[in-house]
Amino acid sequence: ALPRSIASKGAFENAMTLDIAMGGSTNTVLHILAAAHEGQIDFDQDDIDALSRKVPVLCKVAPAKADVHMEDVHRAGGIMAILGQLDNAG
Repeated sequence: ALPRSIASKGAFENAMTLDIAMGGSTNTVLHILAAAHEGQIDFDQDDIDALSRKVPVLCKVAPAKADVHMEDVHRAGGIMAILGQLDNAG
């Protein structure tokens, strides 16, 4: 069971926002929708579509490729730098 104290629609929106900013992943879409469904959270493909229309892609992370790996994100300031850029963008 998902911890109800943190599994809110806003939490799912935040998670998907970060994923979109990092270039997106079909695995994230699959698993976030499944988790939302399991937790009876009102978060669906329409929400992801709306986010994708307003959240900028700030970088492309592809763990299966050596040239755009997570270590590169870390060296560039990490997740906090990405979140900071999103915050600056409004």
